[in-house]
Amino acid sequence: MLKEAKDPFGLARLNPTKAGGMEWHSMFDNGHARTLASGIDPDDPWLDLSHGEGTYAINGSGRLTATGHYVRIYVVSPDHKREWDENLEITGVLTRISEFGPAKDSYIQVYCRTNHGIDYDEDELLNDNRGYGAVFLYDGIWSFEKETAHHLDKGYAPAHNSEKFPLGSTFPKNVPVSFKYIIRNNAANTQTTVELWLGNKNSADGSPWTMVTSFTDTGDNWGVGCDSCSSGVDPATRLTRSLVLPSCISKKPFLSVYLRNEEGTVVYEKLSIREIDPLP
Repeated sequence: MLKEAKDPFGLARLNPTKAGGMEWHSMFDNGHARTLASGIDPDDPWLDLSHGEGTYAINGSGRLTATGHYVRIYVVSPDHKREWDENLEITGVLTRISEFGPAKDSYIQVYCRTNHGIDYDEDELLNDNRGYGAVFLYDGIWSFEKETAHHLDKGYAPAHNSEKFPLGSTFPKNVPVSFKYIIRNNAANTQTTVELWLGNKNSADGSPWTMVTSFTDTGDNWGVGCDSCSSGVDPATRLTRSLVLPSCISKKPFLSVYLRNEEGTVVYEKLSIREIDPLP
């Protein structure tokens, strides 16, 4: 049993926070309703809503309703200096509300191990945009992608064998769905494993949580043959700090964790990010 088995929102933790590790918890329930079109949340300097194109309505009782063509929700240190650890447990509750057009054009993603567009033009300097993404498609598939080169035709490598259908035929509308995205190095830091977990809708803390899918990046099985972010960079490189730092422009490759949805409205609740220990 974990020393602190639940987070401040009452959701079960699957891994303990590492000694001295950082935690972030959303402040959507602080009693202050506010709506932003862009900028930093006045109640949370870590919450950066200045990217993308969206409207962000926080009701003060726990819900962030994000609407737009390109919604971007970044969690980044206010001084843009403190990077996130490589090993994270990201938790939250997602509710799909509506789309502007066909459902195939809308989806939700959570990205980490990236410095996507912080203090530089993301379309000009591609090296820092690399990252590992959890993907929630509205046709029901939960999977992962590895960004190797932002906005290039072959700059996104899917983890094909990780795709499953945890929610039936589609991601349901107007139904809160609890998720965990866990990323950890393992095998003495020679591999990286990503996992997606689904919470039990019938329990307050999500227990028992069910692992939906996982994938392990060995450095030669994910991104092979994809576009490179710059000359001489292997797109299959595992995204660990020591491996990406030599080609990183900002020298802060893991500044941000961000969530995104496209062409529609999604409600975000009970978001948290915690630094955890790697696997052996």
